[in-house]
Amino acid sequence: MDIKKLKKTHPQLLEYMKANGFGSVAIGGVRVMLRRLFDYEGKYTSYNDFYKKFISREGLEGSTRRLCYYRTSVRTIQGFDEFNHFPNRLKFAPVQYRECSYNHLNPTFKGIVDHYKQVASKECKSEKSIRVE
Repeated sequence: MDIKKLKKTHPQLLEYMKANGFGSVAIGGVRVMLRRLFDYEGKYTSYNDFYKKFISREGLEGSTRRLCYYRTSVRTIQGFDEFNHFPNRLKFAPVQYRECSYNHLNPTFKGIVDHYKQVASKECKSEKSIRVE
């Protein structure tokens, strides 16, 4: 994550998107995320950190359609900045921002879930049955 470099080179990304027929919503989303990155320069260690803090600050949790656009915009910027990748309408996901819900569980409850998985696997239950129960 090199914000100083990104400040100099981001016009190339926006021009490329305009020249290749990307819609105004896609370009606007990238522009908004760039502005937020520039406004809070130095407060984030990575694009993943930026995305997580942005989502929590805006109160956007869950799997909404808006989150998809935000993720896409951040991934587009990250791909351009860290991998010199220009968007090509194919999914470019250098990192995945979605986390498993299991990681957010209370440690005691995690222990119960782990114990249940062990017992269920000994009883020859399938993976799907364990997940459903």
